[in-house]
Amino acid sequence: MAKRRPTETVATRFGRDTLGLLDKARKPFGDSRGDHMRRLVIATLERDTDSELIRRLEELQASVANLEIELQKTQRAMRRILYAILVTIGDVDASDAHEIAGKLFEERD
Repeated sequence: MAKRRPTETVATRFGRDTLGLLDKARKPFGDSRGDHMRRLVIATLERDTDSELIRRLEELQASVANLEIELQKTQRAMRRILYAILVTIGDVDASDAHEIAGKLFEERD
């Protein structure tokens, strides 16, 4: 036998028009007013929570994509700087410097 979780009563008052809408919505399900309101509240809370999580995940995905772009830009800049250092200070010929810099800072897919 499943153990029942303790509950609390929440009371609210509605005008006739709202009660009419509630009665119309609940009748196909055979719910009482209280049961139907409970289902509506739970469904709304779960939907809002899911929507918030989806929004946060989308923001995170956008942030990661921006970080990838910035990382690629930084790697290109570092590759160019290393090339310049190797050619000017390191006394390495241009093709070797290009190869070294390319190996250290490879393009990411």
